[in-house]
Amino acid sequence: VNGYPGAIEYGGSPNATLRNNLLSAPPLDRSGSRGASPGVLIEGNITDATSADLVAPADPHLREGSRAIGAGVASDTGTDIDGDLRSGRWDVGADQVGDGDTVLPSPSPDTGSPVADADDDELAHCG
Repeated sequence: VNGYPGAIEYGGSPNATLRNNLLSAPPLDRSGSRGASPGVLIEGNITDATSADLVAPADPHLREGSRAIGAGVASDTGTDIDGDLRSGRWDVGADQVGDGDTVLPSPSPDTGSPVADADDDELAHCG
C-alpha cells in the first residue's frame, strides 16, 4: 500500500520471531521503542520484495532466479505453503523451491513474459 510504513507490524509482544518473510517494506515496531523491541528476533527477511521475486503478484511461489531462493535462515517451520519439506538452503517466503517444484523462467525485459531457451519443451524444474 502506497505510504504504508510497514509490511508487518509488531509491538508489545515479547519473544516474537519474524523470520524468512518476503516483505515489501521493513517490519514496523509499534511498541514505541527505537529499533527492535526487546525479545523480538528479526532475521532472514527480504524487505524490498517486488513481483519479480514471484511467479505472479498473487502467487506466492518463487520465480526461477529469485534472490529469495537460498537466502533464508534455518527455522523450525518444517514445510512450505505446498507441504514441501524445508531443508538444506532455506528460501525466504512461503515457498521452498526444491525437488519437483516447477519454477517459471525469468520474465523477458521487453514483454514481462517468461523466457525459455529455444530447445526448452517445458518450464524449468529445480532439483
